Amino acid sequence: MIRIKRALLILGISIQAFLLVGCSDTELVGFLFGSWLSETQIVQGDSINWEALANEIAEDRKKILTNDQEAVSLAGFEVIGSLEKADELAEEGAAQQDLEKINQAIDQRPQDWSYVEKLGAVKMALGDSNDANNEFENADTLVINNSHSYTGCITNRTNQLRHRISALSEQLNISVSTPGVNPAEVQKALEDTQKELDTIQETGKTDFCFNAFGSP
Repeated sequence: MIRIKRALLILGISIQAFLLVGCSDTELVGFLFGSWLSETQIVQGDSINWEALANEIAEDRKKILTNDQEAVSLAGFEVIGSLEKADELAEEGAAQQDLEKINQAIDQRPQDWSYVEKLGAVKMALGDSNDANNEFENADTLVINNSHSYTGCITNRTNQLRHRISALSEQLNISVSTPGVNPAEVQKALEDTQKELDTIQETGKTDFCFNAFGSP
């Protein structure tokens, strides 16, 4: 009976997430859903806080029963607006090599490793390789923290490497017309990243996930 109740609670949350964003983009829904779980402390590490989960659903049900649906909708729009603003800052920061804008995006969405990837790529292009590698390591940590199994890690690592390749490629293109950019370091990082991605696609394995979770 307990397992049935837990399954129903999870199903209820999933339905709420889709209704909240009203969007067919599954990646966006997944990100918003994960952010909501984290912010409400429903997920703590690898465990689910069932009491927090029940309280959150009860609170939403109370708003619906008292016709306070506007509050629920506004909360959803605020989350989406925050995400869009952060995306805009990160994209502008990368295109303009403006570290401050990217850091502002990270401040708004501290768990979004794609912003940290952009920050690392820009720093590498500007010749600060040590700081750039530190940022890439920070992004690695976020990916591991948001992966709960070897299989999940493989999926997240693949997406992360694709984002890193995109971020580095953008900076490499900028280097063609921008003095002071360090194309050699960016090119090497790009090649190393592509090599790991190729390995994952060919074998389905990577030391990155093995070191974090052991064998699948």
